[in-house]
Amino acid sequence: MTHFGSSVSIYGDLPEPLTMSDFSNRDSILSKAEQVYKTSPNLVARLDSTEGPIVIKWFGWRHSVHYYLSPTFPSRAYASWSVAHALKRAGARTPEPLYVYTRRHMGFIKENFSVTEAIYPHTRLRPLLLSNASETLFSTAIEDLARSLAKMHRRGILHRDLTTANFLVNDAGKVFIIDLNRARQLSELSTHHRLTDLAKLTFKTAETNLTEELTRLFFDTYTAESKTLPNLIRPYRNYRERLLRRRRLKKKLRQLSHSK
Repeated sequence: MTHFGSSVSIYGDLPEPLTMSDFSNRDSILSKAEQVYKTSPNLVARLDSTEGPIVIKWFGWRHSVHYYLSPTFPSRAYASWSVAHALKRAGARTPEPLYVYTRRHMGFIKENFSVTEAIYPHTRLRPLLLSNASETLFSTAIEDLARSLAKMHRRGILHRDLTTANFLVNDAGKVFIIDLNRARQLSELSTHHRLTDLAKLTFKTAETNLTEELTRLFFDTYTAESKTLPNLIRPYRNYRERLLRRRRLKKKLRQLSHSK
């Protein structure tokens, strides 16, 4: 709906008994939160509803320039909603999208947030792999993740931030892909696209041999699910090493600039 230069876009339904007044601002969300996962630049919190626990992600601005450019792109909440539905159609695992709200004024995004089901309880993949959990749970999670990412890539979805912080693992070892607002949907992904996406992945555990086993398991499973691709483990190592070199160079440049 539009009124005097303002517009509101809504998709989905709020879980009862929650209403828009519960999400009117960050303070209101914080007052009702059962758990707060993050506060800056985005507020991410878990709330209760009659349909079960839900997560709200209230999007903030990392840089002010993004606000001034906001009339030129979809809201991050809507982008997350769109990609989440594409992932569900592909058979990849992601929290169920429930509701999206975007308010603009003169085209500028003033508020945008998304609501999804909560994967609760959960562990993020990175601390899980570094924990003393069973190797069986590690293997279950890595295989599940590999199948989801292969299905995601087959559908032409490029996540663009596949770090282990963006995977939630439930007690059964099922892995859910989150932080979808940077993703892009293309007609088809090249091998270069896939490897660029996968290069951010690491399978680091407390034991080097186990890390190698999980890396092989991931790419064996990814290849089997992809159906038409050769095993990408060797080129993955090359892409990852190039990524790590770029990160080290950026870190050195930042240190040099701060020392002046």
